[in-house]
Amino acid sequence: MIYNMNIESQIEENMPLVRHIISQKFSPCNNEALDRYLQAGRIALWKSISKFDVVRFPHGKLSTYAYPAIFRSILKEIQFVDKHQALSLDILIVNEKRHMQNYE
Repeated sequence: MIYNMNIESQIEENMPLVRHIISQKFSPCNNEALDRYLQAGRIALWKSISKFDVVRFPHGKLSTYAYPAIFRSILKEIQFVDKHQALSLDILIVNEKRHMQNYE
């Protein structure tokens, strides 16, 4: 746990890392996607700050510790959204087929 700063100030200090990961590794198609990625990254950053132990990693940097968690969290968010959009599209297609069968 980081003792010398509160979590909120640590999050704000390290949000550029989240933005950097998004800009380098992902390409949000719109502002809604960007907001979801930022939120997923912020939550992962918060969890990383909560778990980071300066005593255990005296020479380690929080950014090095948090990077993989932030990356995985954003990736999971993308996979979650893609999965649910595909399900929505499948439901729409099934409903359209049923609708067309009613008129045949």
